[in-house]
Amino acid sequence: MSLENNSTTIILCVLSVITLITGFWFYFNHPKKINIFYGYRTKSSMKSQKHWDFAHFYSGKLFILLGVILLISALLIYLLNLNVTNQCQK
Repeated sequence: MSLENNSTTIILCVLSVITLITGFWFYFNHPKKINIFYGYRTKSSMKSQKHWDFAHFYSGKLFILLGVILLISALLIYLLNLNVTNQCQK
């Protein structure tokens, strides 16, 4: 199996790792005070500290879920591609 066949899997794996890291960062170690430099910054999340904390907690959970889904997708694509490649070589 060549690198060209694995490019989708590699991209999905890298994206899933980045998404998981971001999710864990927002969930466990989000910016403690509202700021304009980094974090999940929307008008509603910056209304109050309560909104800010909830937005990071909730978006962290969503990012973790998305990272897991991306990782599972990458593994399924890799396994299906491997199966198709093996069938074609027979």
